[in-house]
Amino acid sequence: MPIGLDMRWVSDTDTFRRNWSQLQTTMHAGDTLTVNGFDALGPSIIGARNILNRLLHRGISVNISDMGMIKVTAAGKIVSGTSILRIIDALAAAQTRMTLAEQQYTPTAKRRGRPFKLEPAARLAVIDYCTTHTQNETAAHFHISRATVARIIRAHTQRFKH
Repeated sequence: MPIGLDMRWVSDTDTFRRNWSQLQTTMHAGDTLTVNGFDALGPSIIGARNILNRLLHRGISVNISDMGMIKVTAAGKIVSGTSILRIIDALAAAQTRMTLAEQQYTPTAKRRGRPFKLEPAARLAVIDYCTTHTQNETAAHFHISRATVARIIRAHTQRFKH
């Protein structure tokens, strides 16, 4: 059963993760996922490659419209598309080398102020919890101040204002 996923417009946002989780629960071994481009699988080459590998190991074939079909058996054995995987692996290795070189030559800025109390995943959980509860209830649930909850929400909404 083919499943379409046209999320080319999505970058690494919460919407991407929520929709991807919903889609993963409906896919089973033997299914085919069709996407418009490789960038629809993830926000970066490495992230998209990791998602692609997980799909292939689960026995889900992937049809990337602008690259071709990567066909696997229900057991996860690759039938066709190995040349596409080699190209993707080469691009991921190049991205890794460029990122390392960039980090090596970029001066590190000193962070001012105290460190974040919550990790990014925990901040996302605060935002999700806050959609159905008040800020005071959210603060009590996560053992943080109401002001911290308000800062997390404000920082999250600032990401979407342009």
